[in-house]
Amino acid sequence: MTQEPTAAPLNPDPLLDVEQAADYLHTSKRHVRHLISKREITVTRIGNKVRFRVSELNTYVVTRTTLVIIVQIEF
Repeated sequence: MTQEPTAAPLNPDPLLDVEQAADYLHTSKRHVRHLISKREITVTRIGNKVRFRVSELNTYVVTRTTLVIIVQIEF
């Protein structure tokens, strides 16, 4: 009896290239490269390719999110 090939499990934390990361962050590829050069964003290098884990992009966004509190004072 032969076994049916099983599909590879989906990667819950996929790797994105620069263009995909820029789309994900709603910014330009140039800005993503700037973040890399300033070491503000974590990258994964595979050979000479730069990749970004979605979880690291989410961490980047969360750590740079500020809470704005609006206080209304009535006299």
